[in-house]
Amino acid sequence: MKQVLFGKTCFPGIAIGPAVWFRSTQINLENIKTETPAIEIQKLEIAFQKTESSLKILIESQQSDSKDISISKDILEAHLMMLGDPEWKGQTLEFIQQGKSAAVSLKESSQIFKSMLESLDDEYLKARAHDIEDLSYQVLTHLTGQGLDKLKLTEPCILVAKGLLPSEFLSLDKKKLLGLIFENSSNTSHTAILAKTFEIPCIVGVHNLSDFIFEKNLIIMDALKAQIQTEPSLEAQNLALKELESQKEESKNLEIFISKKSISQDHISFEVASNLSCIDDMKLAIQKGTEGCGLFRSEFLLLDQKSMPSEEEQFQTYKTLVQSLAPSKAVIRLFDIGGDKQLPFLQLPKEENPFLGLRGLRLSLSQPDILLKPQLRALLRSAPYGKLAIMAPMVTTLGEVQDFKMALKTCENELLSEGLLSTPPSYEVGIMVEVPAIALILNDLIPHLNFVSVGTNDLIQYLCATDRMNSTVSHLHDAYHPAVLRFLYLISNELKNSTVWMGLCGELAAQNDYVPLLMAMGFKELSVSPGSLLKTRAKVCGTSVEASQKILQLALKAKSSAELKNLLQN
Repeated sequence: MKQVLFGKTCFPGIAIGPAVWFRSTQINLENIKTETPAIEIQKLEIAFQKTESSLKILIESQQSDSKDISISKDILEAHLMMLGDPEWKGQTLEFIQQGKSAAVSLKESSQIFKSMLESLDDEYLKARAHDIEDLSYQVLTHLTGQGLDKLKLTEPCILVAKGLLPSEFLSLDKKKLLGLIFENSSNTSHTAILAKTFEIPCIVGVHNLSDFIFEKNLIIMDALKAQIQTEPSLEAQNLALKELESQKEESKNLEIFISKKSISQDHISFEVASNLSCIDDMKLAIQKGTEGCGLFRSEFLLLDQKSMPSEEEQFQTYKTLVQSLAPSKAVIRLFDIGGDKQLPFLQLPKEENPFLGLRGLRLSLSQPDILLKPQLRALLRSAPYGKLAIMAPMVTTLGEVQDFKMALKTCENELLSEGLLSTPPSYEVGIMVEVPAIALILNDLIPHLNFVSVGTNDLIQYLCATDRMNSTVSHLHDAYHPAVLRFLYLISNELKNSTVWMGLCGELAAQNDYVPLLMAMGFKELSVSPGSLLKTRAKVCGTSVEASQKILQLALKAKSSAELKNLLQN
């Protein structure tokens, strides 16, 4: 049956080819024989050892892949670390002592941890439930002998699945993967991260896939529009093939921008930088010719950890980042965590509305000895290795900025007296503008700041009173709402005659039709995901700021999202 299905874009691109369904073997535990606890524990230990060996072999096998090996290895090494989690294993052993088989015990303990992660509000931590599921499945295959056969791709295809575990993805021949379509996966699952890393068009969150897509059926996917066509007409096929060729040509043409500077047609300099979550993201961004890092999400250092990373561990990461990006700037955001990002070693209180609760700088200031001081000391120690900028998230008041800067000065003096810094470090201080209230008092903050960076993802959420993770109202989280543009214009007017530079690090910076407006308002740094770097730089280089300022004046008069979109597209 001819259908058009919709989901969410994970990685843009067009693909046309036969659908191949991936279905993980369902492991049947009904006929599993239960022996004495001692024997069951021995079985569990052997299965864990076999899983560890399999993971290490898979890590080594990534050496032969030519592309972005390090990210694949990082995810697998995180799985190795999770395999040694004493709480997960301890809960499994407890069930075995109650007389259950190793396989049933493992499945039940895994379900407890998976349910705990899935109950969290934070999308990234929810996605870690996928990793528990992956590891559990791998151990169960060794415990039961079921599910050891892997899917082999025999021809180029679009892989369709309810979900795909990272280990399953990495065992596939990526050269035969034209695209990926998932029913359940999120944009932040490790499989989604791998799809982006290998630049495979990917759509997630497509409901009832098995009702519409069948094995070997020809399908067309346009991941930019998050759209899938089943049983496409010959005309649609020809159009898709033309678009695919155009996409390949565009991708090749964009390569010339790797070595270009981001300078507008009327010779005004900008920086197209990268939003990064780990050192491996940085390596990909450098390959793409990034002009620095506009947002390093330092909280990712805390995820999948059993304890708080030490000052020294943090320092080594920040040093690598700052040193590798020099002479370009590295903007490192303080930990942006809160009640929706439950970390076992912090024991944060559960909050009714964590997005409006104790998070970001608020939380760091409330736990200075655990969170703020060790991070600031590590950051300041990295400053001599390059060009460092420290950014505070979730700022609401002038007092918070003053407390933040006082803590910085205290840490700086400590490091100098301890001999860990030989001279006062050079660095910039800034805030992330995401709370609407702070935008209205920016003039009071100017003496205390070197820069501000607008985080449009959360700013729009707060401005439009819309939970962007809630599918029933997510359509109201709209960057083209006239109020969003006018609010950005208000921010730019507050700062235009000051020495404080402006950046923007939300997804809006990668919206090509919006880029000229941002340039016209004076946003000098546009920070995007590494995959969007070249397209954004090409747009900057092909834009006249003077002409864009005229368009901006028309855009500010738009009365609806549709009217603004129509103006920008035409």
